[in-house]
Amino acid sequence: MLELQALRLLPWSRVTPAGKKPGFSEETGFLNAPGTVRFFHAVEANAALGFVRVVRGPAWLGCGPHRLDVCETEDAALLLSIEHGWFGFGHWQVLDAERCRVGAVVGRHLLDEQGGCFATLWHEGAAASAIRDRHGKTLARLEPAADGTETLRFADDLATNPFLRMVLLAACILSPKR
Repeated sequence: MLELQALRLLPWSRVTPAGKKPGFSEETGFLNAPGTVRFFHAVEANAALGFVRVVRGPAWLGCGPHRLDVCETEDAALLLSIEHGWFGFGHWQVLDAERCRVGAVVGRHLLDEQGGCFATLWHEGAAASAIRDRHGKTLARLEPAADGTETLRFADDLATNPFLRMVLLAACILSPKR
């Protein structure tokens, strides 16, 4: 999924996971309940590639840890997780499938695995956004469509580093609607 030059992000929707019973999951340590998901499609073929699901941890007054899991569709294999801790303070950690930190998103700023800022999300015009590195070079663009979808386009000369693309994708998922 991350090797493609463009992804179409569909609007968030509510679904009930097939074959899952609502309740606390011993396997993941998080609640397993009907939830909110956002699907990804390939732009060229309009084929389903994966989805993002919202996972909430044990909460006290609704202030528990939050996590977004990005999965690939074939077998719902975990690609990456985006999470932050209690009360929603701090930054969102971007973790690969093996739960190793590959970067973070703090507001509009994207951090690498060592915590250094390597890019910033810029809003352009009424709705489009661009992620630019420290030298002003565009790494990716997020373009909204009238039907509520958004297209994430990686720069043509962007390195095929999957961890870099994970952080860029996480920033687009977390980007507020304008």
